[in-house]
Amino acid sequence: MKQRIHVPEYLYLVFILLLAGFFAFYKLGMHPLAEFDESRNGVNAMEMLQHGHWLQLHYAGVPDTWNNKPPLLIWSIIASFKFFGVNALALRIPAALFILLSVLYSFKICTLYRSAKFAFWACLLLIPIGGFIGTHTGRTADFEAPLIGFLLGSTYYYLKYLDFGNKKGIFFTALFLGLAFLSKGPAMAIFIPGLILYTVLRGKFRSVVFDWKIYAALVLVALFPILYYYELSFQQLDGSQQLNRLVFHDVVERFTNQNFESPQSDAGYLFFFIFLDSYFNLWNYLFYLILAIGITQTIRQKISIKSLPKHPLLLLALCMWSTQVLFFTFAATTHRWYLAPILPFITITTMYGVFIFLRKPVFQSLILVLLLFSFGRRFQQINNPAPAPEFIRQNCTAFQSLDGIVIIGHPPRQNILLDLYFCQENISYIQNSELSTLVQEPGKGYLTSRENREQIIKIQPDSVRFFYY
Repeated sequence: MKQRIHVPEYLYLVFILLLAGFFAFYKLGMHPLAEFDESRNGVNAMEMLQHGHWLQLHYAGVPDTWNNKPPLLIWSIIASFKFFGVNALALRIPAALFILLSVLYSFKICTLYRSAKFAFWACLLLIPIGGFIGTHTGRTADFEAPLIGFLLGSTYYYLKYLDFGNKKGIFFTALFLGLAFLSKGPAMAIFIPGLILYTVLRGKFRSVVFDWKIYAALVLVALFPILYYYELSFQQLDGSQQLNRLVFHDVVERFTNQNFESPQSDAGYLFFFIFLDSYFNLWNYLFYLILAIGITQTIRQKISIKSLPKHPLLLLALCMWSTQVLFFTFAATTHRWYLAPILPFITITTMYGVFIFLRKPVFQSLILVLLLFSFGRRFQQINNPAPAPEFIRQNCTAFQSLDGIVIIGHPPRQNILLDLYFCQENISYIQNSELSTLVQEPGKGYLTSRENREQIIKIQPDSVRFFYY
């Protein structure tokens, strides 16, 4: 008779974190900067370092009216710049650490109800998919990584409170929700509908509503936005305008106005499937198979829906991803990374089905082969970074030799601007209207668009270096 080898729970967790850490940090600083959010966040961090206003974001030398999210991620990037220098690796280290926090809490949520072995396989499925440890999440300096980490942490402590009688858990839930607010503002609330549905289906809604600790926790959560906007107003930074933009512009307009911005996908009601094909490929096909088997078994009455509360982890996963899918299916503006926070629950659903429906050795061998393929494909993707933009490759050495850079007129693209900061931290800005009064300094370089070339040539002395993008 074969004896089963007992693997301690912590070894499963250590292996998962080491593997996730490898895919999060491998060649992290070698990939070119991503346009839009990552680069803008990096510029925000660089200029916050320069002007020292720790609540007001700046971009291209003026207050940033486009990015109005709270600054926790920016603070994290600044701390990383302080420790590791001003470079692309330091820019991305906070996001990589936050995504490891997400993996940790995904594992811990699973082990509340299932074995460490189940948690191991669920997290193993999560690591090689590009939608989790990838662009706009764990490998770029975007808001999603801290948001996901804190949301999963808040979910873990809420479950400890709800299902395991840990009364202090609700206050840790509030703390993590507050940190989620400081990461991405109102997006802190995206898990709440799923948790409410789970609480109702578990038959515990009444006991929660009549628990005074819930209301104390709500007060604690509310303190984060209240104190943040109070401090903005106290420092005369127009907190009311930022609040208006964050709530009405960034939330209401984004999800109700089809003309708000160009959506990444116009798939409409197929948005969820487009998302899975991009961010959960090729495991989306296994997910569909599991759902099809589960629905078929339910119709044939081999599985009863009433038995779901007996499987709380599966019920939780279904509640969490289904509520998000329903919301974003009908939202006016959608981007695929909006659903990245539900990927741990989709992997839980998938692995739950594997453990129930696909237990035969032939299926398990096939899944193992697919896992090896997924890890190999993901390694290949991150092992071959694209080169930096040609303008930066050609001029970075020259920028480093200067005393500073003066950008005239409209700044270059966000990723080019951040690359400029990495080459030369001393950057200032002037408008075209100020050219006539410009006092040129021989030790500095002047950067402007090619459209300004004719105007610049007229005032360009031999002792000053001009660059055109």
